[in-house]
Amino acid sequence: NNTIKLKTTGSNGGNIDQLNVIPYLDDCDELVNWTTASANTLTYHTADKKQGVGSLQMVGSATDEFKRSFATSLNSGVSIANGVLSFWYYVSDVTKCGTVRVELGSGGAADVNELSWALSGLVNGWNYINLNTSDAVKAGSPNMNALNWFRIYNSKTGSITTRLDAIRILDSASMSGSQLLSGNIASRVELQSRSMEQSVVVYPNPYKEGILSIDLSGFENLKKVNVKIVNIAGQTIYQNSFQNSSHLQLKLSHQLKESVYLIHVEAGNTQIVKRLVVN
Repeated sequence: NNTIKLKTTGSNGGNIDQLNVIPYLDDCDELVNWTTASANTLTYHTADKKQGVGSLQMVGSATDEFKRSFATSLNSGVSIANGVLSFWYYVSDVTKCGTVRVELGSGGAADVNELSWALSGLVNGWNYINLNTSDAVKAGSPNMNALNWFRIYNSKTGSITTRLDAIRILDSASMSGSQLLSGNIASRVELQSRSMEQSVVVYPNPYKEGILSIDLSGFENLKKVNVKIVNIAGQTIYQNSFQNSSHLQLKLSHQLKESVYLIHVEAGNTQIVKRLVVN
């Protein structure tokens, strides 16, 4: 059992539309029941991860990287029409990769009642993967309410290191109106005013380095706007106030490490929270 508390700070209270807790297909916080090709080495890795206390790590050149049949299936609560397979995938050298393929199924084995995808656009380092189940190649009759199989595999030209973390099944319909959080936060949270007259746009997002821009709409009558950037541990990384401006430019050189952050924009009784991915 898990106890979840939602707590506000300051004197303005909260205006919360919804809190959805999304279970992991696997949080990759232990190696139990995961396998790889016999020529590869599969270990539990704590030095580099995207959530929890560790990730799965494969080193080798054989095709199968990460595979698992789940004794207890997951009822994802979504359909093939609106599901999204989400996970973090690390690659040490993409030039040695062939076509990386992903399988998700309800048959407990490869090529049985499954959905499959070919990944594209991978870069060296961590990649945040979101795959629409409606775009998958379908074999048999995969049941989204009884998921029990996952695999990543690809042919390689040499030995590489790959890692896997935080496998979840999300709802694309909910994602379109919400902020998707990753890293150490195992849920999707929407914290936003119901006012349709006020909005905040943050870009570039994902962000790497340089100037971070924030466009404000509907704040013209509120002379002072406070901006705060908080990491997933709840620590304030950046805080500043702006006067009479609808376009903010934040100079954040070397302040944000690769992770997920929450940007709090506060003015008067309004608070809008946006998600920022840094990679």
